[in-house]
Amino acid sequence: MQKSGWLQKKSSGFLSRWQTRFVIVWDGFITIKHVPSKNKCKQFETVSAVKETDDKSFSVNCKDGKKLLLQCNSVAEREEWIAALVRGALEDMHGDGDVRQEQSNIDKEQTQEYENSGNLKQTPLEPSNSVISRNGREFRSLSYPSGQYVGEFQSGERHGMGRFEYHNGNVYIGSWNKDRKCGYGTLTWANNDQYRGDWKDNKMWGYGDFKYHNGNSYTGNFVADNKEGFGKFIWNNGDMYEGYWFQDEMSGEGTIKYINGNMYVGEMKSNLKSGKGRMRWASGDEYEGEWKAGVMNGIGRFSYAEDGLYDGAWLNDKRHGRGTMKYVNGDVYDGMWQNDMRQGEGRCEYANKDVFVGNFVANFREGWGVYTTAPVKVLMPDAALPKVLPGDEYSGNWHKDKKHGYGKYSWSDGDCYEGDWENDLRNNHGVCVYSNGESLDTWRDC
Repeated sequence: MQKSGWLQKKSSGFLSRWQTRFVIVWDGFITIKHVPSKNKCKQFETVSAVKETDDKSFSVNCKDGKKLLLQCNSVAEREEWIAALVRGALEDMHGDGDVRQEQSNIDKEQTQEYENSGNLKQTPLEPSNSVISRNGREFRSLSYPSGQYVGEFQSGERHGMGRFEYHNGNVYIGSWNKDRKCGYGTLTWANNDQYRGDWKDNKMWGYGDFKYHNGNSYTGNFVADNKEGFGKFIWNNGDMYEGYWFQDEMSGEGTIKYINGNMYVGEMKSNLKSGKGRMRWASGDEYEGEWKAGVMNGIGRFSYAEDGLYDGAWLNDKRHGRGTMKYVNGDVYDGMWQNDMRQGEGRCEYANKDVFVGNFVANFREGWGVYTTAPVKVLMPDAALPKVLPGDEYSGNWHKDKKHGYGKYSWSDGDCYEGDWENDLRNNHGVCVYSNGESLDTWRDC
């Protein structure tokens, strides 16, 4: 249905191709004035559902199967129409239908508390004329200490549909029960935060949609004004969390999809990754294991897109403790780590089958250690198969991956040197014993 004509201050209708119909909009509640009647209350029926299609329009699914569309030229015009139609509805509409809008789509800022003014029962400041409707409810406009109410009353209490404008600029439109917000309703704060959904005992309670003035939004379950149960939170930068909440915090199983392509699937606690979970980066890196307070902490496996696979202990997002790293070049290190570096006792088997067992400092062979080269195959005279001989072996001190200090080097052919080393070279004080029995007491590599 396309609206046409000028908005009339005292009219809640507009023209349509169904000339006998007039639409009254009440922030998600729509009624259709369909036939003339002497009884004003019987001129209205409540439609079954309302779905907003964009900021400028919404569609109406009527009970008779017809679908109407209110289309405005701008968001401001749409809001002007709704405001005027609400006033008209409050003046003219007295139906029993309490129809709930279908819900659609998180971030109520964790540090900000939202005032639901009117949580305590308030006594009206002034009486007003009332009209008794067919269901026994009164329709009034009353002033309260915290604001102005226009809507239905029963037994002296706000009961049914009504609108409350708080002095602080907040506005609630929706259902009331015994003077408290209860059922479906919309609360718009003065800072333009808005909640649409279920209420109970003056609190957001049930399913609802919370949109924040900073562009964040939450859609899901509420308990006593807190996000609790399953819900979806979308930040204004496009990041999204979908999962479980407890007392207004992400807590339990959930999924975080980042706008940069990263994704986390796993357990959350107090808004942070905590427990077991899997994180996949857009770069191709992937971690699966334990988390604590938002960082990798505990036992986990990290697959590096360009460096290899680590399986072991973590602390504060760094390899720390015992772990095994399989590098893409074929090297394998198994041992202790500290602050993401090989530190302490470890064993490294290199791609060429050389093996080092000893101490590491800041990824370097440092201190005492034994280095063995790969076994060699030697073709012996008159032998059908080559003989496998053990490789060379150095046992001694190291400094930054070089033989440095005192050490012994044994060659596979039987030669041996024992003495001082400096930067991988034999240095002055040492004895070299050859396989033929000869020896040299002083040695210095050139």
